[in-house]
Amino acid sequence: FAFVNDTTIYLFTVTDVNDTFDVLLQGTLPPQDEYTFTSVDGAYNFTWIPMSTQTVSIQFLATDSSGTSTLLHLLVRLCACHRELNATCTDGSGDPGESKFLMQSCSCGSGYGGTFCDVDVDGCNDIDCFPGVECTDNPAPLTGAKCGDCPNGTVTRNDSCEDVNECKSNATNDCEQNCANNLGSFSCSCNAGYTLNQDSKSCDDINECDDTSRCHQTCNNTV
Repeated sequence: FAFVNDTTIYLFTVTDVNDTFDVLLQGTLPPQDEYTFTSVDGAYNFTWIPMSTQTVSIQFLATDSSGTSTLLHLLVRLCACHRELNATCTDGSGDPGESKFLMQSCSCGSGYGGTFCDVDVDGCNDIDCFPGVECTDNPAPLTGAKCGDCPNGTVTRNDSCEDVNECKSNATNDCEQNCANNLGSFSCSCNAGYTLNQDSKSCDDINECDDTSRCHQTCNNTV
């Protein structure tokens, strides 16, 4: 592998007991990449620091005194995985084809994701907190997330919130007549012929006889 932002060294030799060679670096390297190409007595050293994930082509053309040439096209498997976050590159499988270049995929460490394993995975995507309760992601390398405290009108069971049905017991509601359970609370209502008072709990009988238009003679209100 060659690693982005890290030094990679390629060593090779060109020999012919009866001749000498001129070796030229060819191909395509991004302008921001850093590299050197040196030789000592037929031993060649190409030192390269890739600075991006751009496709590269690294070739060396060796030509002898008669003009006969041989081309060496390096196979480059480039890795940009964030190894400082415990990411690893794949084992080098895959066919780079004629380009001789292959961008390796990454296996991410705990709590990280993304193409190059530099994204903190949001654990809140995998849990459902109770409505209205805030979810807090555990920062990588930790995984998962935590839900906030359960709101009033709920109880905590098995790390989750459950709504309390206040209407099941007179001890948890003070409705005079009818009780309707709501998420985290309850509401009161009255039977037909009654009206709910301002306290939203007690009921008063509606005196239908107050409406004089309903009877031609005598009106008797009943409860």
